[in-house]
Amino acid sequence: MRDSQPFQGRAIHLVQWKSPGPVGEPYKEANHVGFYRHHASATRSGLLAAHDRVVAAGGRPYGPPSFIFITPTSGTNAFAFPDPDGTTLEWVGGLDPNPNGLPDNISAYNANCRDLRRSYRFYRDVMGQTIQSRLNPVIPQPPESGSLGNLLRNPDGSVYTGLIDFDAVTTGYRADFRNVHDLLEWQMPRPFGKPYEAPNNLGSVNVAWEVDDIQDSYEKLVRLGVRGIRGGLVRPPETWDMGEYGTRRVLNFRDPDGIMIQLHERPAPTAQEPI
Repeated sequence: MRDSQPFQGRAIHLVQWKSPGPVGEPYKEANHVGFYRHHASATRSGLLAAHDRVVAAGGRPYGPPSFIFITPTSGTNAFAFPDPDGTTLEWVGGLDPNPNGLPDNISAYNANCRDLRRSYRFYRDVMGQTIQSRLNPVIPQPPESGSLGNLLRNPDGSVYTGLIDFDAVTTGYRADFRNVHDLLEWQMPRPFGKPYEAPNNLGSVNVAWEVDDIQDSYEKLVRLGVRGIRGGLVRPPETWDMGEYGTRRVLNFRDPDGIMIQLHERPAPTAQEPI
């Protein structure tokens, strides 16, 4: 599923597992390690209208649209809410409509990590991404800022109710701002839990990118010692039947926190080249 912007970027891949069936439940804690939130920007419609649409569709926002600092001097308005399975989605942007603004769009996904510097090095050196912005508000904020979720936990599992603080970077591929990766290390409270172990767990399990040569990608991952889904080194690419989408060569592995990543090989063009 994609948004309506003419220059298509990311998509959300909805999967219903048939055999085996889905297991577990999505993360409940806003500081849970793993993919917690999908961001969407209400640039044209405005955040208040987005909130009304969510409520009209039977959604239950964690709170009203509220301001959250993302740098020492600036921030954004945001609110989050669970989808019917409990996976957290988020709208960000100005409160009021902007008819001249860009179309509303899927803008980023949030990966909560344990060590921002370690994760950033992985996505820079292994995945080839570059930094786009640093999000470090410095001053702790009230826990309801941004309406990110209903619950925060300390690493020992006890409920946390104090101020919040985080350090984060957004990364992407060169000038492509359609596919932003929001790496966030919670500092108050510290990160909780571990990523999904099972690929058929309910929730945002992985993120996928297209590559030109999946064999070349596999050999690089092996040289760098990247671990596979089931432990040990990453396994060789597989060919998957994806129905109307066709067959794709696919590679699965994990980042330093154990978050699942997938690569798809994009088929080569078949048009005749000019001689």
